[in-house]
Amino acid sequence: MGSATERYFDRMEQERENWIMERLPPDLDEDSPEYEMLSLKYDAIEQERHDKAEYEYEQQLQFERDEQIEWLSKNPHVKIFKSFNREIFSLRNNLEDANITLRKMKYSYLVTLLEAYLGEAIQSIVVSDKRFLRNAICNVDKLSDLNIKLKDIYIENMALNKTISLLNDTLYHRIPTVIKLYENIIGIKLNLEVNEIEKIMLLRHDIVHRNGKDKNGNTLDVSIETLNHAINEVSGFSAIIHHSLDKAISKINS
Repeated sequence: MGSATERYFDRMEQERENWIMERLPPDLDEDSPEYEMLSLKYDAIEQERHDKAEYEYEQQLQFERDEQIEWLSKNPHVKIFKSFNREIFSLRNNLEDANITLRKMKYSYLVTLLEAYLGEAIQSIVVSDKRFLRNAICNVDKLSDLNIKLKDIYIENMALNKTISLLNDTLYHRIPTVIKLYENIIGIKLNLEVNEIEKIMLLRHDIVHRNGKDKNGNTLDVSIETLNHAINEVSGFSAIIHHSLDKAISKINS
């Protein structure tokens, strides 16, 4: 156990001891029944405090999920895609004048935009129609294997909350996993070429974690041409995703 953890528990134990001794008559010691009663009382107070904090934390999480679901319901996948494209367009501004530092920043932000789009788009689809929600619950492993207490079934939006929570925790830079997730939810096979997108993800990783160098310390190419190519690839990839969502909605409503 690390020294910081040890100091934390030592401090907690000292606070416990101080609380008891402040209330224990001076003629009694830790072997007395009164000491034991105060010890139990302190534990009960701490447990109540812990339970209250945990409840408030869960309530805050629930509030944030409800806000997110409301936002998704008001921002369907079409609106999300338009917003994404506006951001992509802004990345192209002054591209020819961008120095190496700015190019690396733009490249990194490009992937951030794609990850955000992939997450928001699939969540908006799940919120938009209970049939997509059902697909997620039945076909996504972490949801289909989830144990939910019987009493929780009666809590409003429990299934939706669990699904949105899982989709929030998904890592959207793992493209093959993301494609499988999409296919399981929208019920359509995505014929996507992912090699270029995976290369873009890898270069972004090296930009963020190695300042644009590979494992051997070699400086990687982040030229204007490289950045422009990445923007075009991400735009094309996201457009196919968007059209697939349109197709899935048309299919489910036909």
